[in-house]
Amino acid sequence: MKKTVFLYTESETDSCTALLKLFKNWIQDFTVSTSYSAITDKPELLIISENFSFPLNQTLHVPVVVSSDNTTGLHQLISCKTPVFTCGFHEKDCLSYSSFLSETKMISLNRTITSFSGVKIEPFELAVNKKACIADPFSLLAFIMTMLINDFSVENLSDFLGKNYIS
Repeated sequence: MKKTVFLYTESETDSCTALLKLFKNWIQDFTVSTSYSAITDKPELLIISENFSFPLNQTLHVPVVVSSDNTTGLHQLISCKTPVFTCGFHEKDCLSYSSFLSETKMISLNRTITSFSGVKIEPFELAVNKKACIADPFSLLAFIMTMLINDFSVENLSDFLGKNYIS
């Protein structure tokens, strides 16, 4: 997995805890921070929480996974020259929930994306079982998007999270 940093606000500890739990097998390549300027290793992918915003003079040069509810962050990313992958509950998001029930959640990749290695990933739906459902909805989407971008196959995600219904 490419070096990934999750940027969050101090009030979003649930998101941080959830992502750390999901990334426990890749923890050497995944770090968290409440400040972009505090990042010591150059990241190859950023995950931006629902409330995080950058200093106004900051320009990003790496792909970004961001919550579509982070309107301030999305506004700041308009001039970003790298891919921006939105995640959330909106049908226009790259990755979204198509169903959000207590027992199972259906997650949809709504458009073709390209992984770091150049592989095209076509839209699909993935059922996530109760065991893999975590309290923070954005964290699960951000984890799945990060793994897809890092060439983790849909089949492997299915094995890890649930059953792949449409691929």
